[in-house]
Amino acid sequence: MGASFSPDGKKVAYCACDGTIRSKSQIYVYEFDEVQQRPILRQITHNNGHNVSPNWCNNNDLVFCSDADSKQPYICYYHADTKELEKITADGYCASPSYCAVNQKIVYSRACSGVMQLFAYDLKTKQHAQITFDAGNKEESCWSPCGNYVAFAYSNGNSNRIAVHHLVTNERIYLTDTHENCCYPAWSPLYEKPIMV
Repeated sequence: MGASFSPDGKKVAYCACDGTIRSKSQIYVYEFDEVQQRPILRQITHNNGHNVSPNWCNNNDLVFCSDADSKQPYICYYHADTKELEKITADGYCASPSYCAVNQKIVYSRACSGVMQLFAYDLKTKQHAQITFDAGNKEESCWSPCGNYVAFAYSNGNSNRIAVHHLVTNERIYLTDTHENCCYPAWSPLYEKPIMV
């Protein structure tokens, strides 16, 4: 649910609410106008839902999680050129989107039979593909810069670990031990070589 910097580092997208009990979180974009020498704050969403986890895509587009006009959260795509919102997932509990510029896919978590599994949505083909099928919740995923790996928080009721899944081989390694309580992984943008799985 944290802030997300644009690929050029000049804008930041984040969620905020007005602080009242019934307030809903909205997505905002902050940038500094160098010509006018002043900050600019734009509200991206204007709805009755909780809008969280903004993530930048190409062309200043955003992907985020929303529950506007719905009983369950879904993945939403904001088109910066038209200012239109597109609902990417139509059913089920979906959260934690992350965009990869290399493969133009969005990874997200979806509840399947009570377990959060990882799915990938291809922006080119408009197809969804399930990545994981095993027990244990997989959430807060993020792409490696090369687009071949997904890091995520894995929880099974006894522990919360950081894991890395290789999309080609479907192999998984755990980066943290079972006695550690870890979540919210992030890849370094300076990453040059893949982690060996």
